[in-house]
Parts: sequence; C-alpha cells; structure tokens
Amino acid sequence: MQDSGEGADADALRGFDATFHLDGIYGEEESTYREMYKEITGRPLSSTVSEYDASRTKPRAFSYRRCRGNEALVDNCFTLHGRLFVANGTPSLRIWRTGTNRLLGILPPEEEIMPPCLLDKMSFQTSIYGDFTVCPFTRERPGEIQMVCIEEARHLLAETFPEAGTAKSYSRIEGCSLMGAPSQ
Repeated sequence: MQDSGEGADADALRGFDATFHLDGIYGEEESTYREMYKEITGRPLSSTVSEYDASRTKPRAFSYRRCRGNEALVDNCFTLHGRLFVANGTPSLRIWRTGTNRLLGILPPEEEIMPPCLLDKMSFQTSIYGDFTVCPFTRERPGEIQMVCIEEARHLLAETFPEAGTAKSYSRIEGCSLMGAPSQ
C-alpha cells in the first residue's frame, strides 16, 4: 500500500468514511466535541502537541472564563455534595455525587472551569470532598457522565493517598468561588 501523504492508516481505513476523518480518528464525535469546546471556551481546541504545551506554560486566566452565565449552559446551576477526583480518560476531572452512582465531568479538559483553590490541589493521589455549586453543559442522562463547570466549592476536605505502606492523610481547604473570593 502506498502512502499518499495522509499516512498509511488513512489508506487502510479509507472504507470507513463514517467513522474516520483526516481531522481526527474519532469522526463525528470528535467534531461535536470540538464544537462544544469552542462554544464553552470561545476558542478552538488545540490540535497539536506544540499548541497544547504552549497553552500549559501560560498562567490560567479566569476573567474570560465563566461558569454561571456561560452561554453554553443547558440548565440552572445547582449545589451537590461529592468527591472531586482525577481519573484516566476525558474529562479527567470528575465529581462523584455522594450517595449515587452519578459522575459529573468538569469541562473543558485541560483548562477546566473551576475555582483556583481546587486547581493546584488536584492529582491522582488527592481527592477533595465538599459542597460544589456546578452548572451543566449537558443534560443528565442515565449511563452518561453529565458535563459541568464548577462555580463554587465550600466545606472542603482533601484526602491524600500516599505511597504504599503509609496511612491516608486529611486536610481542610478553604473554599472559594470561580472569581477567587473565599467561601466558608
């Protein structure tokens, strides 16, 4: 098989037009995801590693990023008690709603719209329990993660899972809102 400049994979998958496009391997889902990202953030999703790396070295600016009042919201904001954690997959930041099997994903990936008091605390080794005021970008559907942003976080407790053989540790974190104001 000859390489037509698009890559051998493109040639091998040419018959799968419905699911494969040269702009990405995820077809229509990727296109929809890119459109949702642009609607939420007001700018296109980075498609190259260099764009991604460059965006991660800049400080995060919160002035243009809104949660409450964002034009892409589909319903009113609401408050829930849950556990914020990092997971493999997209979106990587998720909230488990305590007492349910529901998961909420924080959008947009890599530049989550959430209060600054949470950003520096998140890792695979740390979960944060608290009361989160979230605003939905998607409607709640059985079996699907509902996409949200976090407007405010209060009554926070960080649970850290250290290396094997040592005990978990807990610490209180001061709450805050997306605009940076401390919250009790």
